Amino acid sequence: MKYFIAIFLSLIIWHHSDNIIEAHIPFIANENHVNKDSALEISDISVSKVIYQRLTPTNSNSWIKFNSSEDTVLHMQIGIPKIPYLEDYRPNVEIFENTISDKSLIMSAEYKNPPKEFHEPFTNTYSWILYDEKIALKKNQIYYISSYEKVEKSGKLWIGIGYKEEFSVSDWITLPASINDIQKFHKEENTNTELTPKSKSRDYSNKYIFLSICVLFASVAILIIYLRRKSKIQKGYKKD
Repeated sequence: MKYFIAIFLSLIIWHHSDNIIEAHIPFIANENHVNKDSALEISDISVSKVIYQRLTPTNSNSWIKFNSSEDTVLHMQIGIPKIPYLEDYRPNVEIFENTISDKSLIMSAEYKNPPKEFHEPFTNTYSWILYDEKIALKKNQIYYISSYEKVEKSGKLWIGIGYKEEFSVSDWITLPASINDIQKFHKEENTNTELTPKSKSRDYSNKYIFLSICVLFASVAILIIYLRRKSKIQKGYKKD
């Protein structure tokens, strides 16, 4: 038990040492969800997550699907990597209820405000936030978010959803690999240009590897403690 407490305290100290205040579960969608039937399905829209999408002349659409059973307010952000060639890029993003038609369209993103620069400390990447709104939904409905290009050109964007910072053990374990993919996403295409200091990015990745290992050990420690206590209780019943 004392070892578990030590690990838990170490995690708390590590967490607050860098003043990291935001966390989200990453989904590297890229060009893999090109229509409604292959939409990336996500759960619990209240839990903070970010979907990274690429739009190309070959695959000019990217789709997300969710159910509003957990929440009836969608907290949504639309952002693009802070890369010079994307500075004027404004992706088309729409939300549909149940079916894909003009009647079921409930939102079409309008970029009224100047882009807001954003530094993501977990991955040490920089973006421009183009859209940040709360959207009212109906309870227990299926919704689709469609990102698309009307003309034949390439672009990339990310869609942020939710506000609760909740990570499972599996999320922590897979996060180091995701960080590497996210950093690649924020680079110029076909170049080796780094948009963030390499040493600092590596430092963040190393910390997440360390944290993932700690979380894994902590989970094992909890399981061992639980099994031992359960065994003692069962032995006590047998004696009686």
